[in-house]
Amino acid sequence: MGAIGRKAGWSFMATAAMLTTILVSRYLTRNPEVYFPQQKETYVAHPAGILIHVLGGMTALSLGAFQFNERLRKKRPQLHRWMGGTYIAGCMAGGLGGLYMAQFAHGGFPASVGFGMLGVVWLTCTAMALQRILARDIPAHREWMIRSYVLTLAAFTLRVWLPIHGVLSGAGLTDLPFTQMYIAVAWLCWVPNLIVGEIYINLSRKSAVRVTA
Repeated sequence: MGAIGRKAGWSFMATAAMLTTILVSRYLTRNPEVYFPQQKETYVAHPAGILIHVLGGMTALSLGAFQFNERLRKKRPQLHRWMGGTYIAGCMAGGLGGLYMAQFAHGGFPASVGFGMLGVVWLTCTAMALQRILARDIPAHREWMIRSYVLTLAAFTLRVWLPIHGVLSGAGLTDLPFTQMYIAVAWLCWVPNLIVGEIYINLSRKSAVRVTA
């Protein structure tokens, strides 16, 4: 991938992250009217869980994209490290809050498993990124950070999939009930992200081999 492609990809990723952060910030008002309708009662009943999940996710979303900014890494290494530490803290809070809230997911057990697995994999990838940088294994740290951040972006892809169902339903192109769609989205919001992340990692490895060959 050339420099233009990388810059365009980073710009899209950062824009998606910022827009999602702004959108979910409404949850901090604790106004039930801004909650996801099918989950309104659950969020009202578990305010600490949803707030921890949202605050952690917002922190990780807003800071994570800048960890992939090459100029920032090179010119402001101390800021990069500080933001990285804060990102990891955000992921841990968001992941743990998400694991707690997963048990109450709309759609029952299949959706709970999907969101629960997201929480487990997100926490694991983030912990591996931390472990690798502490061991000063920068290439492996970068790869685990990619995995961690594409999972963080599940907050964005979730909000892409759900409107797609609404548009298709409104156009009469699907009669799939919302609950069934939501169960599917509990997996679609993160599994494809992880696959794309792995493809990018493998392409980067091949590119690095060509450069050093």
